[in-house]
Amino acid sequence: MSRVAIALGSNVGDRLAQLRHGIAGIAGLARIVATSHVYETAPVGGPEQGPYLNAVVLVGADLALANLLERLLAIEEATGRQRREKWGPRTLDLDIVAWDGPAIDQPGLTVPHPRAIERRFVLEPLAEVWPEAPVAPGVTALQALAAVAGQEVALTEYHLAESKGRGWVYVQTTLLALFVALLVVGASSLRALSTLLGVVLALSGGALLVPAVRSLGSNLTPFPRPVTGGTVTTSGPYRLVRHPIYGGLILGCLGLGVLFRSVPALMVVPVLTTLFWFKAKEEERRMLAMHPEYQAYRQTVRHRLLPWMI
Repeated sequence: MSRVAIALGSNVGDRLAQLRHGIAGIAGLARIVATSHVYETAPVGGPEQGPYLNAVVLVGADLALANLLERLLAIEEATGRQRREKWGPRTLDLDIVAWDGPAIDQPGLTVPHPRAIERRFVLEPLAEVWPEAPVAPGVTALQALAAVAGQEVALTEYHLAESKGRGWVYVQTTLLALFVALLVVGASSLRALSTLLGVVLALSGGALLVPAVRSLGSNLTPFPRPVTGGTVTTSGPYRLVRHPIYGGLILGCLGLGVLFRSVPALMVVPVLTTLFWFKAKEEERRMLAMHPEYQAYRQTVRHRLLPWMI
């Protein structure tokens, strides 16, 4: 079994989903040994185009490299990859950049990849999973990395392992259930606050929550991973705050806690707010991976949970 390093890149459409599609396809061809972090880089050469997400996966392969390359090209084509111009934008790019066998120089297949030694966006993730990878005669990926240190490559928070984020939903559901339970048990604990204040807060939460759900439409999901093929919602309450559903739930729970005068239930609200804050942060990280234009929306709508507040 040979050790083979495959570089992945994408700058068209849902870039992270394209990389994950590539990983899934590679997993059907060979045993995945290690995957690198995901890096974002500006395009090198070619026409004007958007930034790339890049990564490297190390596999143990029984296939001949020519056969492996042929199947990698099929994975690219399944994402709609088109080769209209040299170094042009691409949905998915899969390149064999190094292996633990002798150098290969055949039509359509050169290993080590002839330009890998020149590009930090290849060497950085390659050195992460296989520092000793041969990228030129007598030169390893780690050794070559020092020569391209001046090239800009940004480490991202994205992960190649795909997860819906069920843990967020489990904790969220548990806290909401705890809130309801304490709401009933401790209904008589808070008599000092006005019933009117509780009603106003609860209605304010509903006024934020219901239109937000309607605005999301088919984009609605309880998981922090955005819906595949979804869009960036900027209408309704989303013009005021980036996560109005969470803000509505916070206001609603706070209002009901005040209305029922339940101290224990009110104590859950800060915990729920903290959960929503970090869950929203995770959602935004994933939205940026799927929709680079989300960055502009985030700069326009400054608050995350409540309009004009937080």
